[in-house]
Amino acid sequence: MTKNISDISLIESYQGNKDGFKPRGIWHFEITRADGTVEKHSVENLVVSEGLDTVASRLVGDTSSPFGFLAVGTVTAAASLGSTVTGFGEVDRKAASIAASSNEVGVWVATWAGNTDGLTGVDLMSAAVVNHASSGQGTALNIALPVSATLAASDFLKVQVEVQCGSY
Repeated sequence: MTKNISDISLIESYQGNKDGFKPRGIWHFEITRADGTVEKHSVENLVVSEGLDTVASRLVGDTSSPFGFLAVGTVTAAASLGSTVTGFGEVDRKAASIAASSNEVGVWVATWAGNTDGLTGVDLMSAAVVNHASSGQGTALNIALPVSATLAASDFLKVQVEVQCGSY
C-alpha cells in the first residue's frame, strides 16, 4: 500500500487515539505427553505492524494471500511491533484449520507431533500466524512467546490462536 501525504496524516490521526481499540492475539498451547498428561498455558500479545499493514491492505480489496498457516520457532526474544516472519527462529510450518472467522475474530488451530514432525527435543519458544506455505516466506500477522514446549517422540503440541481485529 503506497502512502501519500493525505494517507500519512490520516494514519497519524488514528495513531493518536490511545484509548481506542488495539488488535491483539491470544495463544493457547496444549501439550499431550505420551503418558496421557496434558499441560496447558495461554499468552496474550500484540499484532505486529507487518500483520496490521496486511490487514489494512485486505480492507481495501487485496485478498490474494490469506493468513492460513501456523508456524513454531525457537527464538526467546520478545516480539515487538516491528517483528517479521523471519524473526522468530522458525523450525516448522503447517496449514491451519480455520476454526472460526466471524465477529471480528479469527481462530486458527494446528497440531505438531514430536517424532513425526521432527521436533523431538527442540525447545519451541515462539509461534506465528503467517500467510505463506513456505518457511521464511510471506507476512507474519501475530508472533507469540513463550510456547515453552519441548516434545518427546510421542508428545503432541496443539496450538490455537485467536486474533481480535475489531472491537466486538
